[in-house]
Amino acid sequence: MLDPWGYYYEGYCEFIEASLNTLINKQERLHSASMYALLFNVRHVIELGLKDILAQLGEIQNNDLLIFNHDLKQLMNTTHKFLQSYEPLSGSPWKSSWALIDKHANFFIEIDVNSFTFRYPLTKNNMPSMEHNFEVNLQAIVSMFHEIRASFIKITPILMADERNFLGSKKNA
Repeated sequence: MLDPWGYYYEGYCEFIEASLNTLINKQERLHSASMYALLFNVRHVIELGLKDILAQLGEIQNNDLLIFNHDLKQLMNTTHKFLQSYEPLSGSPWKSSWALIDKHANFFIEIDVNSFTFRYPLTKNNMPSMEHNFEVNLQAIVSMFHEIRASFIKITPILMADERNFLGSKKNA
């Protein structure tokens, strides 16, 4: 059985990697609209990574833990709660990885908690979602993305190795 959340997570990571390479090679000032799309995708990688962890923990605990909304704060709190109680992580350095995920998720929680700021130009009240001439340091986004990806990579293999986890394994094929 394919791990659908991990599959999407990896697909978005590959897309971001390709986008970053294209944007870096442009070597010109980036248009804000390009940055909205890039930041939306980086934020979405965090969301998909958290949902992947919840899906795997749910599989391990035989409990549906998934949250089907875009509330990053709720996803962070729920995922953290269940990770803290997952015994196989107790000896791993997952807390430092989690701290980096938390740091970058909080950046998005402050400006885009429900995933609409970078997705749509206007709110439901027809107000601008964000100022349209904001400056973003592309190298900072590159660093952010690589830290996020490296952090999830340190947590998910531990979950995938759990014999109770059938997501993405041949055990359930």
